[in-house]
Amino acid sequence: MNAFEFGEWKCDPKSLTIKSKGAVVKLELKVMTVLQILAAKAPNVVSQDELMTAAWPGVIVSDGAIYRVIALLRRAMNDRKKPHKYIESIPRVGYRLKHKINIEKDKVPQLSPKERQRRISLTIATKGKNNHPCLEESITMIERHVSWNSPTFSIQRRRAVEQSDYQVEISLSKNEKDIELQWQIFCKEENELVYSGLHNETRLSSEPLPPRVAELVAESISKQSLRHRHKEIGDTSDLRYLNYWDLINFGERFVSMHTEQIELRRKSLNYVVKMAPAIAVGHSALGKLLSWEVINGVAKNTKQNINLAIECAARAIDIDPNAPYVTSSCGLINSRMGKHNLGIELCRQTLSTAPSAHAKDALAMSLSFAGKPDEAIDLYLQVFASMPAGQIFHFGKLVLPLVQSGQIERALEYADLGTIYLPGDFFSWLLRCNVSAQLGNLDGAKADLIQAQKLMPSLNLLNIISNIERNYGRTESQKRCLTSGYKRLLNDNSGKYTDPEKPYLTHQEQLRTH
Repeated sequence: MNAFEFGEWKCDPKSLTIKSKGAVVKLELKVMTVLQILAAKAPNVVSQDELMTAAWPGVIVSDGAIYRVIALLRRAMNDRKKPHKYIESIPRVGYRLKHKINIEKDKVPQLSPKERQRRISLTIATKGKNNHPCLEESITMIERHVSWNSPTFSIQRRRAVEQSDYQVEISLSKNEKDIELQWQIFCKEENELVYSGLHNETRLSSEPLPPRVAELVAESISKQSLRHRHKEIGDTSDLRYLNYWDLINFGERFVSMHTEQIELRRKSLNYVVKMAPAIAVGHSALGKLLSWEVINGVAKNTKQNINLAIECAARAIDIDPNAPYVTSSCGLINSRMGKHNLGIELCRQTLSTAPSAHAKDALAMSLSFAGKPDEAIDLYLQVFASMPAGQIFHFGKLVLPLVQSGQIERALEYADLGTIYLPGDFFSWLLRCNVSAQLGNLDGAKADLIQAQKLMPSLNLLNIISNIERNYGRTESQKRCLTSGYKRLLNDNSGKYTDPEKPYLTHQEQLRTH
């Protein structure tokens, strides 16, 4: 939303401030979000359910969270005494902003072509003097992994550290038994410390650092820098304020499974390919999102998404057939959309030119889509051994190839880990639901399905079954194995799912087209 006025106050969402008679008050991001929601419907009432859904998408919060934000908003506007001048409470209903708002006209900055395509600059340099002799070699490996997996970054020469958007300082101490690697990320514009990382490992002092450590640090640098960048960008819905690479970050960032968030990501990436049709990254990022919508059962038009995703992948490869991010993304797109041989070929190309856990993860996923579980399991276990849980590895990814190979009990172990490490991923709960049902535990499967339904209210099991059959079961026996769990639940006539907190719909009501 643009800046707007109500009563004596002027609100600027971009700077998270409200102003009145020379006084400037800084608001928390969540407080500003709630104010914008109230302003969008002013002077009408916004229910508590509407506030929860819009301000905390995909998260279950208590009424106390809303009370706290409203109290902070009233305190900021010196509106704590009753009757409230600005924000009125409607008992057992919600809240309303009593004043009509005046929205400022768009003041969109005209970015130059150079500014519109400027990448985020990043410099990695040593800190201190008495470092391990392998540190320079390790920094080179770290830079390589950042560029492979995060094309939004431009790696700067180390003498240009003061001109970079983000500066990383790394030190590596050693003794006879272990090494200690430390890194700090600084934001130049805000002049603040963004993140501090630490990695300890027992090794002989004469041995160089293993590549997996370089990738671990690169993953941390990319993730924390982009997280800070997202914070600076904010949750803007006006894409014209963002340059090409910020739009990529905005579109690739997973926020929630809510339809409006998915549509905003798609809108961002569509805007990207129109802004710069000659850059391959935008096409591959859009295709990856479209194919992700298909396999997760949330595409509005599955057939259209499949065709567009394949078209995006073809364009990206035509533009830049050698960039690791592009070949990896396009490999996944083709594998998800049923072009398994091409998808595997592109993922193998990525692994040969940019060997990393990311590349192994993409190849393993493509092999799973093709119904080739043995090599997929081996690759996933390699990733699991080299990267900490929660870094890039998702335990649930091992479930499908294990089920494909008939290792149901072992699949259940990893399904459990998937729900522990990624409890907010509805697909993790569906995977465990499938495995539990195949082992005859229908009660456990129903409980998992209820949890998935909480995270994804528009869950469509028929779409999920169809997608798993198409993408994961390449033989008839694998299809039967992979989908029999869901089908068993559909054929069970025990009535509604029950939950002490919330009534759930019947099977047929849940299967409605969303």
